[in-house]
Amino acid sequence: MTFAPVRDLQLTKDNPARLATQAGEERTAALFKEERNPSTVKNSPAWAAAEQMFYATTNRVVGKFGQGLNLANHVDFEYLPGRKYEL
Repeated sequence: MTFAPVRDLQLTKDNPARLATQAGEERTAALFKEERNPSTVKNSPAWAAAEQMFYATTNRVVGKFGQGLNLANHVDFEYLPGRKYEL
């Protein structure tokens, strides 16, 4: 896990909303501020926004183990959508 590069995007509950707000996308930010976890409902508008944000991130980092910024979280998000990862 130390040497596997992952996208430089912290997949936590609040971070996608913060990034969308910074980008001036208030409508997208509102999707992440809903009570429901967007990662539990695949193909929902919130899930689509999170997926778009995930794949648009081109910077990679290694050796990060914080919540939402490690290989395990990114594998869960990418390969187990709606099943395991909790955004």
